[in-house]
Amino acid sequence: MIRRKKPYSPPASWLTTFLFVLLMLLPSSTVALAAPTLAEHPFSAQSQLQATTDPADHVPAPNGSAASRSLYLPKLRNTTNLETLETSVVKLEEVVAQSQTQTKPPATPFGTGATLLPAPPPGAELYPAQPDADLPVEPSAVTKPENLHDTVTLVDEDFEGTFPKDSWRTLDSDGTHNGEYYWDDDDAMAYSGKRSAWAANGGKNGLDPVQYNYPNNMQSWMIYGPFDLSDATSARFDFHYWNISEINYDYLGWYASPNGKDFYGQRVSGNSTGWKPVSINLASVPAFGNLLGDSSVWIAFRFTSDGSDTYRGAFVDQVHVQKEVGGECSGEFKAEYFNNRNLSGTPVFTRCEKAPINHNWGTSGPGNGISNDNFSVRWTGTVDFTSDLYNFVAIADDGIRVWIDNNQIIDNWQNQAVTPNMSTRQISAGKHVVRVEYYEDIGGALAQFRWLRSETQVSDRQAFDTCFLPNTNEMQEWWNKSPYSEIGIYIGGNNRGCRAHNREHLTASWVSTVQDQGWNLIPTWVGPQAPCTNQNFYTMSSDPEVAYEEGRHEAGDAASAAKDLGLTTQDLGGTIIYYDMEPYPDNADCRQAVKSFMAGWTSRLHELGNQAGAYGAACASYISDWVQDAPYVLDHVWPASWVHSRYNASASVWDVSCIDNSLWSGHQRIRQYAGDHNETWGTLTINIDSNVLDGQVAGENPRNLEAASAQESWQPLHVTDLQLLAENNGWIIADGQLLWSTDGGISWMNRTPAEPELDVRAATFLDLTTGWIVGAGNPDAQGRSTLYLGKSVDAGLTWHVQPISAFNPIEPSSTQGGVKLSFFDAGNGYLQIKLASSSTFDIHTLLKTTDGGGTWQEVSAPGNSAVHFTDAFTGWTVSTATDTQPQITTDGGASWNPTELAPTATTASADADQVAAATAVGATATSFLNNGTGWVFVEQGLCSGVKSASTKSSIESIQQPFDCIQYSALLSTPDGGSTWLDITPSLD
Repeated sequence: MIRRKKPYSPPASWLTTFLFVLLMLLPSSTVALAAPTLAEHPFSAQSQLQATTDPADHVPAPNGSAASRSLYLPKLRNTTNLETLETSVVKLEEVVAQSQTQTKPPATPFGTGATLLPAPPPGAELYPAQPDADLPVEPSAVTKPENLHDTVTLVDEDFEGTFPKDSWRTLDSDGTHNGEYYWDDDDAMAYSGKRSAWAANGGKNGLDPVQYNYPNNMQSWMIYGPFDLSDATSARFDFHYWNISEINYDYLGWYASPNGKDFYGQRVSGNSTGWKPVSINLASVPAFGNLLGDSSVWIAFRFTSDGSDTYRGAFVDQVHVQKEVGGECSGEFKAEYFNNRNLSGTPVFTRCEKAPINHNWGTSGPGNGISNDNFSVRWTGTVDFTSDLYNFVAIADDGIRVWIDNNQIIDNWQNQAVTPNMSTRQISAGKHVVRVEYYEDIGGALAQFRWLRSETQVSDRQAFDTCFLPNTNEMQEWWNKSPYSEIGIYIGGNNRGCRAHNREHLTASWVSTVQDQGWNLIPTWVGPQAPCTNQNFYTMSSDPEVAYEEGRHEAGDAASAAKDLGLTTQDLGGTIIYYDMEPYPDNADCRQAVKSFMAGWTSRLHELGNQAGAYGAACASYISDWVQDAPYVLDHVWPASWVHSRYNASASVWDVSCIDNSLWSGHQRIRQYAGDHNETWGTLTINIDSNVLDGQVAGENPRNLEAASAQESWQPLHVTDLQLLAENNGWIIADGQLLWSTDGGISWMNRTPAEPELDVRAATFLDLTTGWIVGAGNPDAQGRSTLYLGKSVDAGLTWHVQPISAFNPIEPSSTQGGVKLSFFDAGNGYLQIKLASSSTFDIHTLLKTTDGGGTWQEVSAPGNSAVHFTDAFTGWTVSTATDTQPQITTDGGASWNPTELAPTATTASADADQVAAATAVGATATSFLNNGTGWVFVEQGLCSGVKSASTKSSIESIQQPFDCIQYSALLSTPDGGSTWLDITPSLD
């Protein structure tokens, strides 16, 4: 493919041309150069480099007036991927000659209507090679810092005087055309002062960057050296560059070399969108490593172009190399203070400062010759880390950025109020160079930086959560016998359920014991809910500004509770805490308040050195609203999206309704896939929610077992409800189908309605003929299913089916957790629908009919729990969230009153001997007649292999993978449980 040249074209009119040239001569704001992350190998494929706009203005602090903003977030940068950055290795002598066949364009003076021309062909000499007629300005004198007398400046080039001089040399190593174009200084633009170096200004065919683009097929070098680092305890290579080149074809590179031939460093291509600073630690040169101790070291700049498409090219300015000798800041940061916002020039003073960095200058500034505003500081130090996961916390007013071994981990280089930033990184054992850069604009000045060990890890195992915390013996039973390895714990908050129980049982001793057993934890805080919630919750403010502060306050309380439980590693930090945000109506102002609350939650947890997570209903908690701009980025999410009814080895964190797979995609998810159900493992049955993980948990117990196959060889029958109507007649709901038997379970008939296609969730029959079912229709594009009521008067042979319009399925799969249908006569019935929520709540929609299901009305019940009806008018409920006394109704829900003791439901199977017999076989559902005939459904989990507790330092290896399956059976008894017969139907 032939690519045409694209000459650089300034504006056409003389006024716009003048303004354009003027702007080009002015220095742009400094912007951080993103380096590869710690996870990248030095020779990884090229990574993206983000260019940013100028720093934003200050945003009022959180105590400002409500009128000053609507949502409490600082103004943040716009970012565009315009430039690529990659590690580069090059040899000076290994250059291949290139063919150059351009024809020389006519020279055009720069002026009104002029355009920048492509470079002329080689050999067509425009002016002879000679030093430019530079202004007779010599570089400013190099002075040593006042407070630290071990800094030596080796290179201090601002290109304002004669160039090249001293140990600089420039050359064009383009094979047979060597010497035609190379670096020289020019007054076309500068970062500071009037001049900078341009890659094609020198040589016998050197060009004027005001008139010409750079030429094709360049191999232009600018090299300094050698210089001595044999006595250096640290050394740094700093400069600024400006570049517009053909992306992924024409490159500006910067390098260091131990021999003057083999050069190691990085290169960029594309549009830098202004001047950018670069700082290379010569103790950790990309692709090479440590040059300290070497007596002969070189630095170099190299610009290369291919055979087509040329642009403005690369300019370099303010090149500095400094080393530390003698008395280094051993175990401390070297702090360099500059009287500008750009860390440019020689520091006004330098001193050693101990970690952590903790400056709150207010409006006074650092003093010692530094202005109160418009100053900058660079801290550099070598830290001896142990191998671990660390949370790095940087808090600043205004800009701050952080590097570990030249890998940038925090970049918030903008004007802003006091803002916390946090980055979590796995750090290898040994010494690592930490660099922190800060600038102050105007007003208050604050810079803080610290790191702390994080006792968290990514888990890909399964977890359960339950409102009533199991004791340590029960936890050991499930560790040995269940497929679960993590547990969600509710550590506090004014909406925490089972409050009295958890206050008593959730202790630091409990946490320590279960962690020793092998469990990791998912700490969860259940504080104020959305201001528009229709549940009986404590709520947050509807004012976004107040909600932001409430989020910060809740985060502080949650961190304090985590500390009391022994979950933090340093004061209030070093762990992860999830916030429980339950469903609420779709209201724009309400969603804005919740979004602001979550920003405050994240901000404060990061400030304390914790990772921030949040739980909610995938759609009805509007989790996608929590995708906010940095630094208010929620680290992990835990959506409730119920797609199974019990433990499922194949459950996945992906394809959650209302949350795109691209969001929180880097091991940042937990999914609650099954809600509010009983599971039996070993001898213990617990009511739980089930979760699958690819996200962060608290604890240090890594996965120590080989993963078992996620595909079960067979799927057990799962019965959710059953009713024995007569000695040989009855029905069951098995895997969404209504099955009927008239011969005591010897044979079964499917009596699920054919139209519409339903997933049957509940049923009830008054006698052998008259009954009702509730089923969910096929889900829509958002996963929401309409509920239908079916009525039959012929034992399910035919059905009259109609939608239940009184229920709006706000949450996809919201009824997966259970539907309870009760009719007490031909007219009066109740329908309770479990909504997606954490196990600390038991949220239901309660509907009532008085005309046999023709119409339904929603009934308001106190608390957030299910209502248990004993007849058409009497029912009772207990709020798990508030631990209040039971409430009772005797008029079908029209009114409620406290009661000392909840009534007991009377059933046909109340015989104590029958209950004991069913319990003995592990029944999860039962139905008995008065003559002792009964059906029970048995479901129990069985695991093989050994799941042993493990620690970070010792991971037990076993040969047999730990694997779990569930067994189930439908049993009948003719004699009250003395004998049992397996009548399990086949669904093949």
